[in-house]
Amino acid sequence: MPLFQTIIKYGVWTLLIEEEIKLLKELQPVMGLPDTLKAKNLFENRKELINKAFSEFDAKSNDKVFNFDEVLNNSEKDVGKNWKSITEKDPEANKTFPIIESENIEKLRSAIKEDLSTYMKENYPSLKKDL
Repeated sequence: MPLFQTIIKYGVWTLLIEEEIKLLKELQPVMGLPDTLKAKNLFENRKELINKAFSEFDAKSNDKVFNFDEVLNNSEKDVGKNWKSITEKDPEANKTFPIIESENIEKLRSAIKEDLSTYMKENYPSLKKDL
């Protein structure tokens, strides 16, 4: 057994965005108005997945509070006015930055991919097979 064990921690939000981008590339929805309207409801899935990260994958809240508002206010000239948080309808969620240890990353990635893939396939009109 090594004297020092390296524990790598990873941001849950980062995993959410990475998997969502991969799915968009893989599934290639049109993202016209009908898909875009359905995509606005992804915040609900994200919130559930963040909660699942805590309950099933031992995510912990980062002990350092990150002030997103301060960063956004300071960089307002660099950020478009239409920027929205991935948890846009839940401002309280912006106060936590969940992190998980490396041993749970792939399991959480799999859960995220499964959940978001199901949501996209069932809700994005351009991905429906029966149209």
